[in-house]
Amino acid sequence: MFKLIFIILVIPFVLSANNDLLNNIGVKAGFNLSSISTDKGNLGKDFNFNDHVGYKNGFNIGFVKTIKLNSNWELQAEILYTSKGYSFYYETKFYDTPYEVIHNMTISYFELPVIFCYNINMLKGLSFYAGGYFSLLIDSYLDIEHSATSTNDDKLNEISKNGLSGFDSGLIIGGKFKISSLFFDFRFSRGLVDINLQGTLSKSHKQNDTKNKQFSFSIGYFF
Repeated sequence: MFKLIFIILVIPFVLSANNDLLNNIGVKAGFNLSSISTDKGNLGKDFNFNDHVGYKNGFNIGFVKTIKLNSNWELQAEILYTSKGYSFYYETKFYDTPYEVIHNMTISYFELPVIFCYNINMLKGLSFYAGGYFSLLIDSYLDIEHSATSTNDDKLNEISKNGLSGFDSGLIIGGKFKISSLFFDFRFSRGLVDINLQGTLSKSHKQNDTKNKQFSFSIGYFF
């Protein structure tokens, strides 16, 4: 239901009768480095969650639209499919044999970033921006790897998805460099919503105040 409402709200914006919205439309795609952070990372004696969580590769793809506000400022809206997540690793022992366990969590979102861009007149094509994003959860899966086996169990995936918030939002800062119709985009985003990763770890490892964070680089083209 939330996904349907989100799409219904977005489509009129994109297909508005305002002729200006039919101009400056482009496509973009790129890669992500994503992770999570938590304010309550202590899971026990000598073990802190934040010390064992790392970045995970992902990608983004979608459409972008800019609306010029004046000679320096423009509004940019995007509709993206983006994959986020994290890598969580720790060492344990099996019959006195140490080995490393890695949890690779992939979280897929339908995302709507809205940002304000400031164009640097002295450096033609360069702009910096800030804004926010709104996301709806599409899917997630958890892959567990260690020295013996690797698993992608459907039951684990169901548990991990049920433990996630269906909505996320946050802040974006970044920059863009445009050469004719081609542009290069780099940004950092930080979630403001607790995505509540219950079920992805054991009950004793439940995390509160868990938020997405992501570095993204993409290449796009305006038609």
